Amino acid sequence: MPLSVAAAGYYTSPLFITLFGALATRSPITPRHWLAVAIGFAGVLLIIKPTASGLSAYALLPLMAAMLYAVAMLMTGTRCRGEHPLMLSAVLNVAFILAGGLAFALPPAATGTPAPFTAAWKALDSADWRTIAVLATAILIGSIGAAYAYQNGPPAVIGTFDFTYVGFSALWGWLIFHRASRRALVARDRADRRRGPAGHHASRAGPAPPRT
Repeated sequence: MPLSVAAAGYYTSPLFITLFGALATRSPITPRHWLAVAIGFAGVLLIIKPTASGLSAYALLPLMAAMLYAVAMLMTGTRCRGEHPLMLSAVLNVAFILAGGLAFALPPAATGTPAPFTAAWKALDSADWRTIAVLATAILIGSIGAAYAYQNGPPAVIGTFDFTYVGFSALWGWLIFHRASRRALVARDRADRRRGPAGHHASRAGPAPPRT
């Protein structure tokens, strides 16, 4: 299933939050709120451009994820309003660990099965541990903030801001990967200049062919 189709399915969560919130709390949803949700979802579709060719039974999985996310956020605002956001965040991340651990119970894929999203196991260096620490801090801040927001704000309004995830992911992707690639190019050019014209020509030409 293409990633764009999965993302389009998952980003129906604000629609479910608005619908389930109206049913659970019996609070009316104004046309302005529905318009904001519709505009946000249309913007997501405009960015990721899902195609009908990617639709399959697997497309139900992100829809189920969106529905469960909506239920979790509504329970946060209705049943867990008195809980500390830090505790809710801790339970959420423990649940992620347990659910991810269940994947190890699945039978392994056949040898040679293509899986472009996986990589070989390797030893972690200091840079990897720093990256893990930064990511862990980011998800902790995000989950605590989401819990606090859904505890204190209208679910239909808070859920609409979930659409900003797409814009921020594009922004961070450009800042991290685009600038990192530019820094790598600058570093290579500086190294070539230190080696002189011969080294610059060799790096541009690529490695020499093997001798026969």
